[in-house]
Amino acid sequence: MLKFGHECTLLVSTLDEMARVVFILLIFCLITSCNTDALGPLRTLQYKTRWQAQHINAYDYTFRLYCNCPEEMMRPARVLVRNDIVTAARYLDTGEFVRDPQVFARYVSITDLFDDIETTLEQGIPVKVRYSSHLGNPEQVVLGFVNTTSQTDYWRLHIDNLLVIH
Repeated sequence: MLKFGHECTLLVSTLDEMARVVFILLIFCLITSCNTDALGPLRTLQYKTRWQAQHINAYDYTFRLYCNCPEEMMRPARVLVRNDIVTAARYLDTGEFVRDPQVFARYVSITDLFDDIETTLEQGIPVKVRYSSHLGNPEQVVLGFVNTTSQTDYWRLHIDNLLVIH
């Protein structure tokens, strides 16, 4: 018996049936994951156009990153963007400014994030994006890729509490 989540259970009584089920599941996974979102580039362009049409270039947001990376890289921070350039970032837990240039470099403007998403899609790297229904900005970005040790790795980025500065 193979269980997939709460609702899907397959009964397999022989190795032949098991091999057939595994083959079918493999084909299904290949078909559905080769391009995680066939409309990704079009949808990204649609939301990017929506974002740009609002001429938002001053805002703050909360940045959260989840990945197989050093703890310092995953500390949540409040990011300040002015004239579409990241000007500062403060750790949420201490209020201290982020001073490490390597850590600071991970913070991007929403415009740059859209560019990064487009580049990632062009490179064929699996990416899933959830966009804000209000402003159109990316709220969650999940990247899956094979790292240098041939293991699947991922980055999950959250953009929360975006506050437009007028």
